[in-house]
Parts: sequence; structure tokens; C-alpha cells
Amino acid sequence: MNRRFWLLVFLPLAMGLLIYLFIRENTLLSSLIPGDYKWKKVPAYLNFIAGWLPDFLWCFSLSSCLLSFYWIRTYKYAFFFITSALILSELIQLFIKGFIFDFFDLGAAILASGISFRLKEYN
Repeated sequence: MNRRFWLLVFLPLAMGLLIYLFIRENTLLSSLIPGDYKWKKVPAYLNFIAGWLPDFLWCFSLSSCLLSFYWIRTYKYAFFFITSALILSELIQLFIKGFIFDFFDLGAAILASGISFRLKEYN
């Protein structure tokens, strides 16, 4: 794998995981880390960022990963289908008990998809 793939796919995944583990509270992943290792008092602006940034990073990573495949880069409507899949993955949270839908997450998914496509255009 080349360095660009590591930067655009694995690094965002790792950053999103670290946010979930050490900054977010009341998630399944955050329960794996003892309270001593978590950020004790998170400022209010960081709570907002911790809420949508992991979704942004994971959507960016997924879009970048899918765009790394040759057959999807040559497909005319790749942006539409990848963005639609990301939107659907956020909207499905409306219907599954225990999941929380958030418009900021939806916006983060669309923004992440758009940025990954723009970066692919310059590649």
C-alpha cells in the first residue's frame, strides 16, 4: 500500500477511534478504557467536535478507500452512489432503536465525501 492510502484511509480511522476511546463518553468503545485514561474535563466546544468529527473521519476514510479502487474511479456516478450510501447509513439511525440520528453527522458525511472526491481529482 502506498503512503497516500495510509494517510487517507488508515489515519482517519485511527483518529476517529482515538476520539471515541478517550474523549467521547457513554459509548460502547469508551467503556473499554478506564476513566483514569480519559480526558477529565472536556470543554463544551470539544464536545461538539467529538460528536461529529469521528463520523466525518470515518466517512472520509470509507470514501477514500472506495475511490482507491480503479473500477469505482472510472464510474461516472461514483460520487452520487458513495455519497448516497453514506447518507443512507446516517438516515438508517432513525429507524434502529438505540441509535441517535444527528443532522451534524449527516452534514459531516456529505462534507467528508465531497472532500475525498476533490482530493481524488487532484491525484
